[in-house]
Amino acid sequence: MINTQESGSGPLVQSPRSPPSQSQYITVSVLDPAKMGNGVQAYISYKVITRTNFPEYDGPEKIVIRRYSDFVWLRDRLFEKYKGVFIPPVPEKSTVEKFRFSAEFIEMRRKALDVFVNRVASHQELQHSEDLRIFLTVDEQTMERARSQETGIFKKKPADLMQIFKDVQSKVSDVVLGKEKPVEESSPEYEKLKNYVFQLEDHLAEAQKHAYRLVKRHRELGQSLSDFSKAVKLLGECEGNALGKAFSELGAKSEILSVHLQKEAQNLLMNFEEPLKDYVRSVQSIKATIAERANAFRQHCELAEAIKFKEIDMNKLRLTRSDKLYDVEHEYEELKAEGAEAWRRFEKIVKLMNEEIIRFQEQKTVDLGVAFHEFALGQAQLANSIASAWRSLLPKLEACSSYSCIPSQIFTVAPFVKPKPSTFIASTSIVQFLNLAEFSRKHNLAAVSKASPADAISPLDDDEGVSLGTMKLPPDTDVARFETLLFQLHAYDFCGGDGYDAVVVGSGYGGSVAACRLSMAGFNVCLFEKGRKWEAKDFPLDSFKIFSAVRLENKSMGINIGRKDALFQVHVQDDSLAATACGLGGGSLVNAGVILPTPVRARRDPRWPEPWEKDWDRYEALVSDMLNVQSVPTVFQNSNIMQQVADNEYDKSIHEQLKLSINFSVEDSRKFQQPVNCLACGNCLAGCPYNAKNSTDKTYLVSAIKAGCTIKTESEVQYVVRNDDYIYSEKGGFKARSKRRWLVFLNEFDYVASDIVILSAGVFGTAKILFQSRLRGLSTSEKLGSGLSCNGSNVAYLAGSSAPLNAYGLNETQFSGLPFQERPGPSISSSYTSSLGFTIQSAVIPAAYPRSLFKGITTYKWQSSNCFLHVVIDVLKRAVGLKRGQDMVLNVMGYDDSSGQLTFDKDANRIEFCPPRDTLLPRKIEAFQKLAKKLGGTLFMSRYRSTSVHLLGGCIAASDASSGVCNPHGQVFDGSSLKEVHAGLYVCDASIIPCSVGINPCLTIAAAAEHVSRKLVQNGAKKYIRDFGERELNSKIKMETSRDDSEVVAKETMRGQVGGMPCTAYLKLRFKRARAGKCRSLLQGEVGGHIICKSVEMEKMHIIHGEVELCKTNSRAPYTQYMHYHLLLAASSGSRYVLEGRKVMSPYLLALYAWRESTTLNVKLSDQTGDKMTNLKGKLHISALELLKCMCTLEGRSRIKFLCLLTRSLIRTYILQVPRTSHESVNASDSTQRHCPSSKIHEIKTEDDFIISCQHWRSHQSRRSTKHYYPLLLLNGYSTESFSLPTEPNDLVRTFLQEGHDVLLLRTRLHPLNASNDFSIEDIGKIDIPAAMLKIVELYGESIKVHVVAHCVGGLAIHISIMGGHVSAKHIASLSCTNSSMFFKLTTSASIKMWLPLIPISMRIMGKNKTLHLIQTSTTSIRHRLLKSIAHLIPRQERCTCDECEVFSGIFGNTFWHENVSHVTHQWMNKENQTKLPMAGFSHLRKICNAGFIVDSSGNNTYLIHPERMALPTLYISGERVILVTPETSFLANKYMKLHQSGYRHERVVVDGFGHSDLLIGEESHEKVFPHIQRHIELAEDEQDSLRNYEEAVAWSDDPYKDGAGFGSCIIILMLVLLFIAGFYW
Repeated sequence: MINTQESGSGPLVQSPRSPPSQSQYITVSVLDPAKMGNGVQAYISYKVITRTNFPEYDGPEKIVIRRYSDFVWLRDRLFEKYKGVFIPPVPEKSTVEKFRFSAEFIEMRRKALDVFVNRVASHQELQHSEDLRIFLTVDEQTMERARSQETGIFKKKPADLMQIFKDVQSKVSDVVLGKEKPVEESSPEYEKLKNYVFQLEDHLAEAQKHAYRLVKRHRELGQSLSDFSKAVKLLGECEGNALGKAFSELGAKSEILSVHLQKEAQNLLMNFEEPLKDYVRSVQSIKATIAERANAFRQHCELAEAIKFKEIDMNKLRLTRSDKLYDVEHEYEELKAEGAEAWRRFEKIVKLMNEEIIRFQEQKTVDLGVAFHEFALGQAQLANSIASAWRSLLPKLEACSSYSCIPSQIFTVAPFVKPKPSTFIASTSIVQFLNLAEFSRKHNLAAVSKASPADAISPLDDDEGVSLGTMKLPPDTDVARFETLLFQLHAYDFCGGDGYDAVVVGSGYGGSVAACRLSMAGFNVCLFEKGRKWEAKDFPLDSFKIFSAVRLENKSMGINIGRKDALFQVHVQDDSLAATACGLGGGSLVNAGVILPTPVRARRDPRWPEPWEKDWDRYEALVSDMLNVQSVPTVFQNSNIMQQVADNEYDKSIHEQLKLSINFSVEDSRKFQQPVNCLACGNCLAGCPYNAKNSTDKTYLVSAIKAGCTIKTESEVQYVVRNDDYIYSEKGGFKARSKRRWLVFLNEFDYVASDIVILSAGVFGTAKILFQSRLRGLSTSEKLGSGLSCNGSNVAYLAGSSAPLNAYGLNETQFSGLPFQERPGPSISSSYTSSLGFTIQSAVIPAAYPRSLFKGITTYKWQSSNCFLHVVIDVLKRAVGLKRGQDMVLNVMGYDDSSGQLTFDKDANRIEFCPPRDTLLPRKIEAFQKLAKKLGGTLFMSRYRSTSVHLLGGCIAASDASSGVCNPHGQVFDGSSLKEVHAGLYVCDASIIPCSVGINPCLTIAAAAEHVSRKLVQNGAKKYIRDFGERELNSKIKMETSRDDSEVVAKETMRGQVGGMPCTAYLKLRFKRARAGKCRSLLQGEVGGHIICKSVEMEKMHIIHGEVELCKTNSRAPYTQYMHYHLLLAASSGSRYVLEGRKVMSPYLLALYAWRESTTLNVKLSDQTGDKMTNLKGKLHISALELLKCMCTLEGRSRIKFLCLLTRSLIRTYILQVPRTSHESVNASDSTQRHCPSSKIHEIKTEDDFIISCQHWRSHQSRRSTKHYYPLLLLNGYSTESFSLPTEPNDLVRTFLQEGHDVLLLRTRLHPLNASNDFSIEDIGKIDIPAAMLKIVELYGESIKVHVVAHCVGGLAIHISIMGGHVSAKHIASLSCTNSSMFFKLTTSASIKMWLPLIPISMRIMGKNKTLHLIQTSTTSIRHRLLKSIAHLIPRQERCTCDECEVFSGIFGNTFWHENVSHVTHQWMNKENQTKLPMAGFSHLRKICNAGFIVDSSGNNTYLIHPERMALPTLYISGERVILVTPETSFLANKYMKLHQSGYRHERVVVDGFGHSDLLIGEESHEKVFPHIQRHIELAEDEQDSLRNYEEAVAWSDDPYKDGAGFGSCIIILMLVLLFIAGFYW
């Protein structure tokens, strides 16, 4: 209830209270949302109940129906009429269709609408509004008419339309005439109000965003607990006794906590997030009112200006006594009246707003106070309920845990206790390793039998060492030292054993600051520097040495001269030149060390980040203190001359304030590395040769090293990649690389892992790293490379001046006899700033600089005389000892527009730059010319439009990604959103400076780096416990070594197709010899490079991690050699791919396939980031020319050994055919058989009095289940068990028993236990299978149906049974066949063996006994031994060390790929299962194979002519890796069934990686094959399945899996004929 006497806002609750009778009141409730209409016309209506005693409302209660648009109408009407009042907002409309009518959205909207209408009704002015009365009282039709008549711009009054027209006309005229915008209201109260509102909106929006995340996190945690509870309950059902109960209790508690979390998430949504969201909308409403106030003020100002002009016109007319005076006076009076009215309207708005803001703040305090109180209360209650739930569960779980069972031999290490009373971190027990055995092995610690009883370090009785827990140390161990080392090793292992907390790239003013601050904060930091460590003695002092320290890159001329890590890096492009430094210390090594505070003009630039301003002066003071900045102690001659000629020209001289990072007084220095006083030699710009400059390598980096920082020089970082754990998980795939967030790559192979990466490689270096990282999937802002500034720099050279400039650098021989003040001094000792906005500095020329470069080579002469002549004259003067003129360098800096651009040339892998526009360049040249006139001499101007040594920008800091690359704290933006950043990726150098600074930027860059480092340490204060007492352990600067001598580097180019589209792989392979203690072959290596496959990605896919093994073996296939490639690819789109490639080299047919196998890479490309896993297959080939090129371009001293090893492995595989392992080497423990489900054997007597058997399993689940499942009938292949495997936990029998099916396994006369000497495949189909069906009918009844699963010959037999009419299809629910059907297509080699008269010859050799004993130790006849000997000699795809397997594959051909079958299964099959091979059925089988389809024993086609008998659903499965039966078998059968039985469902599946029998006996068959059979049977179980129409057009295209004849097939005929004929005659 809301009393009209109360001030401010009323309550936001919806439930009306009983109002007091003595006062006026009005209460409104929005209730009962209901959906009206359908489709796009659907909407939600609400019941609005009003109770009031206001006289204008007829009656005490009104009930009306309103929709959302009615509330919007009310809000718009109130906003139009009540200017200055904060109109409460209505909730936003959902734009997503699926959310419009969700229950949660409707309830949130109802509450928000209730809040809106109650706020309106509680307002002192709004509650008496006629619009509110209409909204609360009139019926729906009247409301709709009011809404339709009074909305829209075309329903406005003529006066309003005229005002709109005038506003538009005024704006257009202002734009056309170039008028300035009218002055806005500038009162302090108004500015304060605006700032408050805008900041409040930002803070509320940020709080609401995190509240949403909190709600989402609660829901996700609740869902996770719910899923966990289900899993634990199922686990409890599998366990018994106390453990099962404990698991059940754990699941129950998890489920209860899941409910609590979901409830708390809903509570947070309604009572915390929604109020915050509502106040965000309220602030937006306030902003609309502020806009109305600004509009009213603008109208008042425009009228005042119009009155002024009208008064001028009136005075002119009075002077001329014009007839128009009366009309003008009338217009003047009207304007005055309008102006007065506008002013009153403005004042009213101001007054109302002042009252409204007070009311809003009071209401906000109450509402948000309640919301935060409810939030805290809910979180406290949730925490208590969670703690209580887990606490109540602890006793039950503790009762189940038994610690007494832990063996006493397990290694433990007690916490360290020092000999002194103080305990060494004993409270945390930080050094209790769980994996101490591995730890001790890595760190060469020996174990003793038993720990010392005392929890301390104590001497042993034998005095041979010190016992530390169970670890024994040498007797001369320094215990305190060992304590420290062990603690550091623990920190290493605790952090994952690899990588760093932070990696800093670059060591200039940005990188050195970051490395220092992070190291001192406790981070484990590694700094990488492209250049080398420069000592003072290394800096050049003459022109000959400096050329070896310079690298020149001229894009226009295509010139790249000099070492990549040269001290001076000169980049020339078109009309621009930029110079940078490379070395440990960056630009601080060779700059003048001028330290000037950032000018106010730069800090007031709109692009300057506001967060920097808070502590900017403090940061500059920190830098100045760290660099030991000192004032120049005297005025040197060069500065004195410049002061005389420049003071009159420039408005401001800062000569006296100039400070340098140079030691002029050693007593004032920090003594970082024994600095000396400056000798005033003038060689600063070539590097101080006397160690007097406080460069960053002598200041910040010394402190960093002392704090434990590791520094690696001569290591150039190429790119960074997010470590998203896309680790290939299959066998033989990638190993886990690191737990760190980022991978920092130094080349294509080597990387360092880190949680934080700070890019400080300079403007060019940082941009290049980010550009290269973008190509590998890093999402960055489109502004990368923009905002480049050259700091308005340009250079001139003054030669031959008559003034005593003394601006030549001195070498060591020129110091004697020269007083300090008469020397040249530091390179720059004076600086002068012009009011035009640029600064000029004179510089001393170092002795090492060749002056001819400045006299015509890189410059042009201002005067028109010949430059070359000037150089010749100067040389002659020096030769004859005449006095030469004085030379000096002039440097100018100013403010350009920072519009330069950096781009990346992907092909050349280099940065290109375009400098910004410098509008002050003519003024700077003019200033140079004036100085040249005063000083005399010849002025040489730079040939380049921009000559910069102070590059800024390229990765500028900004508020969001639309304006910059990183935020003001240096965090790199994620280009996929405006505000999101890449966690742990920072830029901290000159790249982030967003504008010119106009002076030497060293202090500015370092201060910005201090800000970034401080925020990084504050926000990511992840501090590992470290011992800082022994800094010297890490105080060495490590120089990255050159390539290891044992390395071999090769380049390989392969082309082919992936997914049917062209693909090219450009690979770079690196092989390393094994280090001591590691087992690694020289044929194992790493892979870099890129892959181009434009059907997948338009850009290159770069390899960010690759492994290769050229001689990989598999103990299951001991004769086969594999070449494995595992590549992790990253694309510029952000996608990640895994490419697995394999070359399979098998000694088949005397190496006839060797070339094809060794040059063909079978690849599979998988998308690891998409919603759906994408798998593309293909083949890549390396041509003979490319292979020759690869061999000829091998690099490394071990390349000869590498080639020998590779050749030796190929000879062993193809020529010698020596196995690398043996199946007999499998441990006996590995071959233990698993418990088989209980079953019953039914003996069945057939019509020809032959005894067959059927093994019967009954499912226990089917007894408990109410749903009836049909049983399965399993039919094996030729003499081999495929379904019931005691060695496999998930064979087909167990799989379907768990599904609830009974299983029957038929053992026909083909089975070794029932072996017959006279039978055919037709006998099995005509006699055995019908007898088994009769037994099934006897067991289950006449109406029973069975699912038949058949393999190989079993599939032929079941088709003979059905199509021959021996078994009716009405008793078969479904048919699934693996590598068999009514068709039977073999490989070329198998077909040739069947075509030749080998079967009749074999039958003649065997004689009367047609059963061949396969066991090697069995006693057999000489005939059988002869046949087995011949079988050994027959070529096959894969050879085996098992004799029984060799005989079987010699007769049949290989029936499975060995790598798919486990050792124990292989051993069981050959030693226990297929001990005998009945060969009587081969004669009929030969006829079927030669015909290609089922025929009778006489070879007649009596079955395929009866397709009408196959009225049942079918599934035909083939293996994609053809080894015996080709996929054409299933292809033809599937077409046959679709053509003749289109009313049933027919499927065909080709399974990757499988051959023949391994489809059923493979180790992974239950994951890749059985699900297809299960799905087929589940669909067949549906009673309506037979009623469905599965008619489908038959595809008459060729089979994509069709196997072509191999090159060696034509050789087989001759070999087999000769072999068997020779055996027959022998």
